[in-house]
Amino acid sequence: PGVGVRVKGENVATSTDPKGIFSIELSAGQKTLVFTFIGMQTKEIAITGDQTSLAVSMIDDQQSLDEVLVVGYGTVRKSDLTGAVSTLKGSDLNRTPASSVDQLLQGKLPGVQVINSGGQPGAGATIRIRGASSLNGSKDPLMVVDGFPWGDAGNLKQINPEDIESIEVLKDASSAAIYGSRGANGVIIITTRKGKAGQARINFSSLNTVSTRANKPDLWRDPVEEAIYANEAAANGGAIATDIPYIGMTRPFGVGDQTIYYPSIAELRGIDPTKEPWQYNTDWVDLIYRNPISQSYTLSADGGTENTKYALSGNYYNEEGIAIKNDYDKYTGRLNIEQNLNKAITAGTNVVLAHTNNTGGGLGVGRSRIFPAYDENGNFFRTSSTDYGNPLAIANRVLNKNKTIDVLGTLFINAKLSNWLQFRTQLSSKYGNSVQDQYDPRDVTFRGFENKGYGAIINSNYTDLLNENYLTANKDFGTAHRLNFVAGYSIQKTVNRYST
Repeated sequence: PGVGVRVKGENVATSTDPKGIFSIELSAGQKTLVFTFIGMQTKEIAITGDQTSLAVSMIDDQQSLDEVLVVGYGTVRKSDLTGAVSTLKGSDLNRTPASSVDQLLQGKLPGVQVINSGGQPGAGATIRIRGASSLNGSKDPLMVVDGFPWGDAGNLKQINPEDIESIEVLKDASSAAIYGSRGANGVIIITTRKGKAGQARINFSSLNTVSTRANKPDLWRDPVEEAIYANEAAANGGAIATDIPYIGMTRPFGVGDQTIYYPSIAELRGIDPTKEPWQYNTDWVDLIYRNPISQSYTLSADGGTENTKYALSGNYYNEEGIAIKNDYDKYTGRLNIEQNLNKAITAGTNVVLAHTNNTGGGLGVGRSRIFPAYDENGNFFRTSSTDYGNPLAIANRVLNKNKTIDVLGTLFINAKLSNWLQFRTQLSSKYGNSVQDQYDPRDVTFRGFENKGYGAIINSNYTDLLNENYLTANKDFGTAHRLNFVAGYSIQKTVNRYST
């Protein structure tokens, strides 16, 4: 029961009932049915359109059951696993452009919900495992990369998605048993690619995409109607002419006798637009939005001998925001080396470097269409000296730039004490620095006006040190019993500094 049945290459699927019976409608012509079930080998059977019955036998997938999963401080065979764990191979991450690993998890793991936190380029996603588990506390799962706790999903920007070997998600109480309160919301364990013995392999990949809006915001399309209804609403609310500084006066920019005037649509449409600004009909959506382009380039190499293995990679990622002047750049590099010192001792190091640049901020397109984008002198148009709503002025003259640098280094030694007992010690250090530059001119934003020009430099940095030591035992007693035991401890120190 529960065997998945789908038509290869089509969006048609069903599953078998408790008796193993299924029914599926097929169009004319030869088709291929794909049968899948956990722990069973996937089977494909070609059939013709006139075939009405089919008998299928599934075969145990012993290789799948013997697959080793990473679960906290150690590994376990899938056939011996008792906890709730989902696995995703690096090859399963589609060639989808994304600024971070968290965005690639969407829709690929059961029980894992990924929600984009905003439309800004480079913005991280919110991840929930089996829903929200706390009313007031953090709901973010713990991210662990190559044995190092990285924090929440927002810290995954430093990882190039093409460097990932596998992802395991711990969903049940076992995550808290291993990582304590940090794992109360689940744990996502990421293992990066390691070098393999053999001749050096060099790979280059590139991905370029163009995005478009699904639809255009349905805003005011007729500036004349907008002006009339806005004027009428203000008047019905008891406003007088001087309380309506933008729309509804004899002149929309406050020129004239300041009396409220209700011109007819026909009258307004008959006004010469070169003399009266009622019919500018500025399309702010087209001026602010664009079809953003993203590009990603990765160069990697790996190889080595039986005793020395290496893997290194570099990536450049650029993403334009859907709003103008919103851009995101990311440079990442990674080096992994493993050395067999002798038959029992292996040492290795993993270094990750990441540098990001993020510019721009949020922009709104709710400005009235009767206002032009520029005045007669080519400057950004303002209705008055206190008008701070021109989105083009905000996009082009307000500075909001954020630069980050992150460095992670890990050194480990693994000693095989016997055929069934091994000891591992690992020292990890992570350093990050972020500098945000902000400047608002006094004639563009209200914050700039009230501060006679607003400027700020916000600097934050952190240092994270972690030492872990643990002993692992894996011993078989005959064919029916197996002992798996882990004991260890960890010491962690985190320092954060913030200044503005």
